[in-house]
Amino acid sequence: MCLAIPGQIKKIGKDSALVSWGKIKKEIGTALVKNLKINDWVIVQNNMVVNKLAPSEAKEILKNINL
Repeated sequence: MCLAIPGQIKKIGKDSALVSWGKIKKEIGTALVKNLKINDWVIVQNNMVVNKLAPSEAKEILKNINL
């Protein structure tokens, strides 16, 4: 089982984005999800963005896992 924690996009490239989880930042592939923008909240699996989240949904998830 894998826990996917919402991350926030800080920078967008051609086929990737810099996603932030607090102090941790990582370059992640974006081929599976279109129309991403800076500050969007996303779920990442296997170094790929797999879903975009509403800010309220991301904050609720983070609150429920105490981050």
